[in-house]
Amino acid sequence: MPLRHLKDSNSGGLSERERSLKTQLRWHMALAAIAVGIGVATLLALWW
Repeated sequence: MPLRHLKDSNSGGLSERERSLKTQLRWHMALAAIAVGIGVATLLALWW
């Protein structure tokens, strides 16, 4: 019985951690897209 309760609490924590990880991933993707855009703009400015 206690094991099952522990497992349930762990799964809940996991879902919460997953949610925070997803938001973090979204932020990283946005930052990466901005960085890539700046890099492409810089390359174009250098090439032209």
